[in-house]
Amino acid sequence: ATPERMVELGLSEIPEYGPHPVTVPGCVDAWSRLVEAHGRKSLGELLAPAIRCAEDGVPVAPRVAHDWANDVVALGHDENARRIYLPDGRPPKVGEIFRQPLLAETLRRIAEEGRAGFYEGPVAEDMVSHLSALGGLHTLEDFARTEASFVEPIRTTYRGHEIYECP
Repeated sequence: ATPERMVELGLSEIPEYGPHPVTVPGCVDAWSRLVEAHGRKSLGELLAPAIRCAEDGVPVAPRVAHDWANDVVALGHDENARRIYLPDGRPPKVGEIFRQPLLAETLRRIAEEGRAGFYEGPVAEDMVSHLSALGGLHTLEDFARTEASFVEPIRTTYRGHEIYECP
C-alpha cells in the first residue's frame, strides 16, 4: 500500500472507512514476544480470562454504551461489524451482556498455536479474504511478517503515579 498505489486507486488520502485504514495488528506478536522474554505463565493461561469473557459475555458499561451508540454509522459500513457489534440491529444498552464467540474462538487458537494462530492459517486467511473483498491490498505475507518491537515507553508523573505509554 504505497502512496503511488493509493493514487492509482483514486485516493488522495486514506479514507476514514473501508479496508485502506486497516493496519495489521501487532498486539498478538507483542504478547508472544513478551511472554517468551518475560513470562512466567503460558499465553494460554494469560488469555484464559479474556476467552471466558468473550464466550460468556460481559455487561456493557455506561461509557461503552454511550460510545457504541455514537458509532452506529461507522459500524454500519461493514457487514461483519454490523453482525457482531450491532446485535439485533442496534448497539447494546447499559448492563446488557455482550458476547463474542468468534473472538473466543480466535483467542483459543492463539492460546494453542501462539502467534501463528493469528498471523497464519484460518484467522489470517479470513482477515485477508474479507479485506480483499472490500478492495484492500493486504496479503497473507503482510500478516506473517508482522513483528512487534520493544520500545522505550514515554512516561510522566500524575498525582504521585508514574504513567507509561507507548510512544
